[in-house]
Amino acid sequence: MGLDILYTVLSYPPAIGGRQSAMHALAREMAGAGHRAKAIAQWPRKRRSYVWGSTVLSGPPRSYVWEGVPVRQLGFPLSRRAHMAP
Repeated sequence: MGLDILYTVLSYPPAIGGRQSAMHALAREMAGAGHRAKAIAQWPRKRRSYVWGSTVLSGPPRSYVWEGVPVRQLGFPLSRRAHMAP
């Protein structure tokens, strides 16, 4: 019986970067070893600004699967993001 593993990261593929690639490789390895690996991320793009990326530019919440790993992207609907702009 495998473990339930949740990886929490700021961004996850399809965002390109060392952290994203390393976390995804680890999640795939754990899933391949029989564990239930999932990821939760703040946004799907490479980060430019933490404040903007986690609020106004975060995008809407969504779920997707990237190379076999289920991912939940946190975010806000457009109506909420409009109120966060400086």
